[in-house]
Amino acid sequence: MTHRISRRDFLKIGATGAAVAVLAGCQQPRRWITLEPYVRPPEEQLAGQATWYASTCRQCPAGCGILVRIMNGRAVKIEGNPEHPLNRGKLCARGQAGLQVLYNPDRLPGPVRQVQRGSRQFERLDWNEAINLLHSKAQAAESGVAVWLGSTTSGHLYDLFKRFTTAVGASDPLVFDLYTGFHGYHILSATSRELFGRDQLPTYDLGQADVVFSFGADLLGTWLSSTRYGIEFGRFRSQPLGKRGYLVQFEPRMSITGAKADRWVPIRPASEALVAQAITRLIADQALGSTDRVERARALAGDVDVHSAAAASDIPVDELARLARIFATTERPVAVPGSALTGQDNAAKAVAAVQALNLIAGTLGQPGGLSLSQGTPQSAFARPAPSPFSGSLGIAVMTGISGG
Repeated sequence: MTHRISRRDFLKIGATGAAVAVLAGCQQPRRWITLEPYVRPPEEQLAGQATWYASTCRQCPAGCGILVRIMNGRAVKIEGNPEHPLNRGKLCARGQAGLQVLYNPDRLPGPVRQVQRGSRQFERLDWNEAINLLHSKAQAAESGVAVWLGSTTSGHLYDLFKRFTTAVGASDPLVFDLYTGFHGYHILSATSRELFGRDQLPTYDLGQADVVFSFGADLLGTWLSSTRYGIEFGRFRSQPLGKRGYLVQFEPRMSITGAKADRWVPIRPASEALVAQAITRLIADQALGSTDRVERARALAGDVDVHSAAAASDIPVDELARLARIFATTERPVAVPGSALTGQDNAAKAVAAVQALNLIAGTLGQPGGLSLSQGTPQSAFARPAPSPFSGSLGIAVMTGISGG
């Protein structure tokens, strides 16, 4: 026999169940949730709905494109921007850890002053007090002011500090850090200015190259843009129609890139320039490759002796000849000068010797060749240039001022 529940009985059962649930909840620890509405809510944001913003990663000077996920006004995730030509949606661990920098509990929320020099103990200052203190110190230093900036300083911020130092008669702001110093940004830019007339960093289209001669460039490590060249290396290894690029790594110590190379060539430290010059000399003397390449090699070949270069670098002459033939007879070869060169005493000469191989190949600005990064308009604002960190500086009363 079917028992029917009336509407009145159904409401009684529902009320009893709700009362039991409330009483049971009173016996558990309460969890308070505070909802704080925006005082001035952004027009683009709705509570509980994600908003994405396109920006640029500044965790290193590479400047990969990123997409930042915002929830209720707080950045919660960083991903690579698939529309950005540099990283094409990829992002390294350093870039994804940008949130840790943003929300680090040790990040200074405002101006501070060290209680005693070297004590590493700081006391907070009011903004007005800090600005007045900075003004008095800068006024007392006069032209002895030095502005120290990091490698990720934007152009407009650099321009602002440059106007300040010009006004007080001080030197231009110093742009330097270990990243740009180790990878030789200054040397690479200066060599580009001497060879190509443009003070820009070189870029290499490895994805469409047939052969890559890397002279100490850790392409898969931290050289210039690890994300970009990691993508390029993947394209280099898996080209259309089953084509696979050939990588030769010259370096005194095996790096990550050297472990992945088709041919790892151990050489003596500081002999990279001799190896590049010997390859140029062999292309010219043995007429390797096309007529245009041979003529360019003869114009660029110096007075280097191949046998002396072979002895200095520990590479046999026949091996140098074989490598020169590979480079000269390949359709799209490219030579890359790395950090192993830019940290030497003859850094400029070594980088120029390697870049001369790209001039011989004739692939400047071509697919699979060497190009120069696009510069900023000089008429708009000053462009930050990495410093070689040489020469004397004035009294740095504005230490700690950096952009990023």
